[in-house]
Amino acid sequence: MKLRINQKLHSLREERRLTQAEFAELLGLSQGAYGRLERGETLVDFEQLMRFSETLNVPITDFLPETLIVHTHNQNGHGGVGVGNYYDYTNNDPEKWRELEHENIRLQEANSRLEQQLQSVKEENATLKSLIEWFKNRFDGEQS
Repeated sequence: MKLRINQKLHSLREERRLTQAEFAELLGLSQGAYGRLERGETLVDFEQLMRFSETLNVPITDFLPETLIVHTHNQNGHGGVGVGNYYDYTNNDPEKWRELEHENIRLQEANSRLEQQLQSVKEENATLKSLIEWFKNRFDGEQS
């Protein structure tokens, strides 16, 4: 999985009509370090990437491959990262939205079925624990 950091930095620099030296200064880098970054000759750690994102006022996901998705929250308030295929939610194609809606419904139904199965397993587990406890008490009672 190849990140698009160097291409994104180059295009942002050109959009802003800045020289490499000016852009490097904006990012807090030497001109040489920035040049190596833009040519894809050096790696960026996540802290640097976050700083670039904040300094340039662009989402961090702009630097990531299209197959990497960063979720800042979900219904449980947790974030996460997903790798794989994804949908372009900026697409205004009504057919695509219908497909997404159907896929969402299918996933919600699957989730509901899994939650029901989980509840059944929990109930069976509680029943088994009760039976084990009953046998244990009965067996302990016969040993005394």
